[in-house]
Amino acid sequence: MSEPRIHEQIEKAAPLMVDDTGRNSAVTADARAFTYAVFSRLMASPFEQNDEQLEFLMSGQVSAALRDVNGALPFEMDLELLATTVDELTAHDLAEVRRLYSSKFEVGNDGPAIPLRAELVRVRESKMKEELVRFYDYFAYKLADHFAWAPDHVSILLEFMQVLGAKEAQADNEDAAQSLARAQLDFLNRHIISWLPVSVGKAVKQAPDDLYTHVLTTLWDFLEKDRAWNASTVVEVEGES
Repeated sequence: MSEPRIHEQIEKAAPLMVDDTGRNSAVTADARAFTYAVFSRLMASPFEQNDEQLEFLMSGQVSAALRDVNGALPFEMDLELLATTVDELTAHDLAEVRRLYSSKFEVGNDGPAIPLRAELVRVRESKMKEELVRFYDYFAYKLADHFAWAPDHVSILLEFMQVLGAKEAQADNEDAAQSLARAQLDFLNRHIISWLPVSVGKAVKQAPDDLYTHVLTTLWDFLEKDRAWNASTVVEVEGES
């Protein structure tokens, strides 16, 4: 995982007026990127995050920032429930959060009970991982060495969506912003939407009231709404992949 500037995004997370008739990247991209950053951090292993990241995760800043950004997304999405779930999760000490995460996502006789990596869900994943690396290289997204083995982990995929959103917010012109918008829609469809429902379904079936299940189901709600909004605001260009 790279080192996203999440604290900078918190500073920009105050609710904004959004134009729901168009994309308006300068207004909508930051709030979306921030929300992707929060989900990325929540789905990342608490064993792998550094001290600064863990401090952010456990300090209450996540839920406070979610409440700040609530209402700023360009589609209807109430983040208050997620903020409450995060408060409940981080009321545990770090050792308990690690135990909860590990028991769901990292251990099991036949692999993790709920897989968070695409290659554990879909077949012929090696070809898709090659495509992932090309995506990352093209947009200058570099994984830290100890994450390079798992470019298909959901936390990495969500962080990359954060990066694309941040780049869109900073784009110099509309053409550049739309190119980044198309990249987000393509990446979301091909590398997240295509397999994550399997994991969400397993979580709901195994432990519907679990805190991490609430995080996953809220993530899926966000992804569906973001995909639909992206699809409605992207200008397609013939011949562009």
